[in-house]
Amino acid sequence: MEEKNCANEEDIDAYNKLDEEIVELIRSAAAKVGRVDFGYQRSPDLCIAGKRIRMHKTIMSCIRNNIKYTEKLKSLAEELEYDLPRQESITMKQAYTNVCEAWKEKRIIEKEDGERRARWLDEICREIARETGGDADKVYKRMIQCALSKGVFKRLNSILKREWSALDYIEVPNETWYLDKNGDELYEFDNGIFIAHSSFEENLYEKYGSIKVPPKDVVVVEVETSDDVIHVKNPESIQQWTWTKVTKPEEMEDWLMRRNKRHLQQITSSSPSALHYTLWKAIAEVDDLAEIHSLWVSLPFMYGFICNRHKREIDCMLEKKPG
Repeated sequence: MEEKNCANEEDIDAYNKLDEEIVELIRSAAAKVGRVDFGYQRSPDLCIAGKRIRMHKTIMSCIRNNIKYTEKLKSLAEELEYDLPRQESITMKQAYTNVCEAWKEKRIIEKEDGERRARWLDEICREIARETGGDADKVYKRMIQCALSKGVFKRLNSILKREWSALDYIEVPNETWYLDKNGDELYEFDNGIFIAHSSFEENLYEKYGSIKVPPKDVVVVEVETSDDVIHVKNPESIQQWTWTKVTKPEEMEDWLMRRNKRHLQQITSSSPSALHYTLWKAIAEVDDLAEIHSLWVSLPFMYGFICNRHKREIDCMLEKKPG
């Protein structure tokens, strides 16, 4: 950084390149974990921890809404051998603290749940072997074989007993940009979905958009894009949109996969980097990573520039119930 509270172009470019690398590292780490970890196996301990969370959240809801404990809550507390406190004796703050503590306990169990489940399955095998007078190892092999057989039967049923017939074809628009003159919106076709961009000045549209199906009377237009806006070059266009029919199964599958991936990126990402909120929350769980990230996102404010990744984003506030 060249001067106090001032950044030159070289520094800004370096920051943005590093930011892109950080995003790629986060995305790569998430993809690696996704390939290895297909979720936590549910040992009895983990199931109980989940039920405790549900119980304490229900208690908090009863206190917040000033309603009596439900029969389901009483039954759950009895199952967990938990003495429900009198409603007048517990505050909303204490109830919220109990929910947080239950979440912390569940995270601790999750870290070692694989070993817990292995011990649990071993106990089941030995118990069955004692009851039947057989060998625990043979019981274990039969359990695995049974699970595999169920998986095969499930796949066969999905093939032989389809609820819907296969797709014969799909239609894909040939153009990219479409203008709705009545609704004053610009539509972009991007990997199987349409994104609507709102107008803020004549022939100028926001870069950020939302998923929306265009009306039938849109016209095809040409655009110029910059970092901040989209400019429609020929708003007087009367060209109608055209479609291509895709009939080859591999091409249809490719389009559907692209469409599903793009749709998930649009609805679950917190920024144009397509990183889900939970990834940023995971970073915040580690003190060292949280400190580095906090410093990193503070630099643009300290030195008066904008990170490229932050030029296209939206902040939403959801209305909460009073009180």
